[in-house]
Amino acid sequence: MYIDADEGLVFTTKNGTTDHFVNLGRVKDLSDVASSRQNATNPGVNIDLRYDDKNLIRFGASGAVSNAKLFFNGHQKNVANFDVSNKVNGVIETKNTAVTGYDTVVGQGGLHLGLSADFTNQNTTGLATGQLPTTLEIGHTGKGSYAVEFSNLRPLTTRDAQGNLHNKNAFIDFGDIYINTVQAKNLNFLVNENIKNTIGATSPILNQLLSSKLEGDQFSLIAVRGMDFQSIAAKARIISDNSLNELTGDGGSWGIGIPIYNLNANVALSGKQYLSPYDGTNKTGIGYNAIVSTEGYGI
Repeated sequence: MYIDADEGLVFTTKNGTTDHFVNLGRVKDLSDVASSRQNATNPGVNIDLRYDDKNLIRFGASGAVSNAKLFFNGHQKNVANFDVSNKVNGVIETKNTAVTGYDTVVGQGGLHLGLSADFTNQNTTGLATGQLPTTLEIGHTGKGSYAVEFSNLRPLTTRDAQGNLHNKNAFIDFGDIYINTVQAKNLNFLVNENIKNTIGATSPILNQLLSSKLEGDQFSLIAVRGMDFQSIAAKARIISDNSLNELTGDGGSWGIGIPIYNLNANVALSGKQYLSPYDGTNKTGIGYNAIVSTEGYGI
């Protein structure tokens, strides 16, 4: 842990140039466990998304990770900056470009954070006793639910441009995440030329319309800049919630890869009153307005 003038409060697995592992150890499940289960556990990191008593989706992660970093600060100065890649004479060029309008609506303070980590697999050297390779889970949440567990996480490529093994790990990098309050009617959002041409826009600066009011409305803004998820799971299997009998199948050699390169997003959230189409009563909910872009290696 250390304090940095730009990144703020930083937690990292590195001590200088020496890296270490962080073990996302599984946690014993003490509730709603099927009688047939022995030593039932939940993922070391488990994120359940629910609305009232309705189950939506669950994300989980377990095992050892390396090259990990988590930082917090209050800087909002780069929330208007976008890293955008375009092909120029057949060569991909990436430029950091700022759009206008954010300085007049983004409040003082707020939270700026970043989180990144490399995944481990069965070929990773240096894992200590009790440290297992990284596994990821995604699926339904709650009692009686099922999910898919992904393991043997590999990078998208194994060799560099010269054909040599690069020994890099699969990784996730959430980029820069800004959380703040805004009062705005619209926000500008920058995309590359390929996206602009695909959607038939006349300018790479898109207008995210948030409100029809002249003075705009108040929102909680979550802005993501430059997220990467570079991983392919070479193995997957179906798993069950601990309230059900355990599925003992080892899974197959099939997997999935949904790589994300340079994802930018604005998500504006606000409290809303609405008329229920089911019972005709007034209800309170969360309204959201999102704009998202991502780029591929082909640009």
